[in-house]
Amino acid sequence: MLELGRLLQRECSKNEYEIWAVLVAEVWRFLCKQKHDMNGTPVVVNFDRSTALVLALQEARRLFLSSLSLDVEVGKKKWFPSVKGFIRLDVDASVNFQRRSYGVGAMVRDWQGKLKAGLAKSIVEPASVLEAEINAILLGVGLCLQEELVPFVVFSDSLLAVRMLKGGRGGDTFLEDELPSLTEAYSKGLICDFCHMFREANTVAHVVARFGADCTGMITWNNFFPHWLGELI
Repeated sequence: MLELGRLLQRECSKNEYEIWAVLVAEVWRFLCKQKHDMNGTPVVVNFDRSTALVLALQEARRLFLSSLSLDVEVGKKKWFPSVKGFIRLDVDASVNFQRRSYGVGAMVRDWQGKLKAGLAKSIVEPASVLEAEINAILLGVGLCLQEELVPFVVFSDSLLAVRMLKGGRGGDTFLEDELPSLTEAYSKGLICDFCHMFREANTVAHVVARFGADCTGMITWNNFFPHWLGELI
């Protein structure tokens, strides 16, 4: 449990950690407690340490999403609203090396949930999924700045990309050239934060990214949005 607690402290914000810590403790006790067979004979459910940790994390993640009132049933996923007064930018990348299909997507909403802008774009084969995810963030940030949709918060389901950008570390050559402009926008308060979100809450941006993989070049929306996109919200 100590190892699990340290992991949660690294992966979660303070509020998230407090919720997760309680949930995981309950799940852990459930996994390790004795059960009974049909005759009432105690049967010890044995999990190796790594399996128990994985199961506990998976269940806690599901419960945590439920605590945020996120409906995780297939086809019924909801899109979180933004904080009042701030623009929300959701981004994602779609990478399929077998099909050689690569795209990125970004959707921008105000705090009332109204769509303000969006883009879908096919990209050249990235060196890694991380590169594609950061490409999506950079294009989304560029869209917000171009349309003067500020200040905004960036949401991505790539934890590593968020950590790299928040830490101001390039890590790879493809990002280092972009860091000065991102740092400047951040220092001016145009970009308020880079936040990680679970994939289940990023459905809309992911669908747009998959659409982008089949596009020729880049498609942007700012006044009119396709009907199929409106149905996803």
